[in-house]
Amino acid sequence: MPGWIWVLVALAAFAVEMSRGDLYVLWFGIGALVAAVLGTSPFATPVFLVLGVALLLTVRPVALRRLMPPPRRDPPDRLVGRVGMVTRDVSGQDDFSGQAIVDGRRWTVRSFADRPIPAGTPVEVLGVEGVRLLVHPQDEPVSH
Repeated sequence: MPGWIWVLVALAAFAVEMSRGDLYVLWFGIGALVAAVLGTSPFATPVFLVLGVALLLTVRPVALRRLMPPPRRDPPDRLVGRVGMVTRDVSGQDDFSGQAIVDGRRWTVRSFADRPIPAGTPVEVLGVEGVRLLVHPQDEPVSH
């Protein structure tokens, strides 16, 4: 296969990688560039395949660890006293039907005083039950 075809294969692989971003096709694009250097050599196709698979299996895991931020594993207890915003109405019942954004993350919440809290209300976190938060409107005194 002529070298210019390998360049087209590489460009196609890079375009697919840019649209997906999961670091699977990138390595075959690199393999295609190496094959383009080899040109019409009978070794171009095997080098393309072997290099693409080898890079996929060895370099991709390292690249993912370096490029992707680790998941946050913050304990919910540190949120007590923080202020958030209700994004889904909190019912006045003893359930966790409401949601709020606290510290940039979405949490399932319930009303500390078992009273409804409408969406858009700023709330303070007063407690934690498991991974769910107990909240109260920020501008109201706590009475329970």
